[in-house]
Amino acid sequence: MDSLTPRSVQSQISPSSDRITYQQFATLARQCGSTTEFLAKRFRGKFEHLGEFFYRLMGGNYPDDVIPFRSVVASTKSTLQQNNC
Repeated sequence: MDSLTPRSVQSQISPSSDRITYQQFATLARQCGSTTEFLAKRFRGKFEHLGEFFYRLMGGNYPDDVIPFRSVVASTKSTLQQNNC
């Protein structure tokens, strides 16, 4: 797995892109101090099996998989645009 920095992730994700990988998301989430529990609470009601999904995402086992949930992608892009955690 390549080492990503928050700055390199920001340069990889264009505002028009709908593709964010698990590794890109996990890099940004860690920079913001997010935990799997926090993320599961934040996205409660958006989709099922939240804890399991974020555990796998943050675990780094599938770094190149693309996040399939629009709400997670939109939230990530919003955080990047605002440069805000």
